Amino acid sequence: MIENVSSGHRLVPHDYGNNNSNEIQVWAVPQQTSGRHWNILPQGGNRYMIQNQDTKKCMAVSDVGAHFNRVVQRTCNHRADDQVWWIESEDGSRGSMIINTSTREAIVPFNSQPGTLSWAVLEDPTGVDTQLWRFSGL
Repeated sequence: MIENVSSGHRLVPHDYGNNNSNEIQVWAVPQQTSGRHWNILPQGGNRYMIQNQDTKKCMAVSDVGAHFNRVVQRTCNHRADDQVWWIESEDGSRGSMIINTSTREAIVPFNSQPGTLSWAVLEDPTGVDTQLWRFSGL
């Protein structure tokens, strides 16, 4: 499970892991649901792919270079930079930023208010709590 430090949102693909289509939006949801478990796949040099255990798809960036980058799922391709992420710890136990190697932006819930459903999007990494995630049960 990948849980936001600030809001408690958990990352899941749209349809809670029941849809393995490409370009499905990844959401940050407030409750525990199916589709919340991920595999962290080492790619060398502190680089990782993040694969959903239910859909077998990997996190990727939609519309790379657009003003508003969303996190989606796609068929895993270790040669695709938009599917490779750095996981950078901030102050040890507080959490880690998940930064895309192509855009150099961090995953954040679009709306980080507790209890709300939100898209997972990217923004410039600053290490604020809304950009920090905890990994458990992987």
